[in-house]
Amino acid sequence: MGPIPIDDGVGKEIVTQITTTMKSNKTFYIDSNGRDFLQRIRDYREDWDLEVNQPIAGNYYPVNLGIYLIDETSELLLLVDRSVGGSGIVDGQLELMLHRLLYDDGKGVAEALNETVCVGNDCRGLTVSIFYKTKKQGQISRCPHFQEWIPPTVSLIT
Repeated sequence: MGPIPIDDGVGKEIVTQITTTMKSNKTFYIDSNGRDFLQRIRDYREDWDLEVNQPIAGNYYPVNLGIYLIDETSELLLLVDRSVGGSGIVDGQLELMLHRLLYDDGKGVAEALNETVCVGNDCRGLTVSIFYKTKKQGQISRCPHFQEWIPPTVSLIT
């Protein structure tokens, strides 16, 4: 992917969407620092009454390792090789933000968002692994995938 065309002066966000017929009921799961998963419910916060003003931005979360959907018949798991933004904006759909290039909005910090993960605005090598199984095949065993992909490191400091 790349380079991102910016000569029109408009910022860009490059996303990929995986759409299924799954009935996810506004719920998706995002990894918590690569070791566990947290349930996320679109347009909902457990701790307070959420007033939805920005339905997309308010439902994006950092994805360090993976994001998944599950319903009564199947499960879809996406694993990534670098941190990206992720969400379930629509039922049955997972979305990953792969790259962003935004101009300064003039509201205070006086700097544009120019993520430099992609050198020269040219992204190569992003790996998205997709695991899809029906319940009849058995649930996807997430832990073994993660232990194999990024094994824990034991360190002793004296």
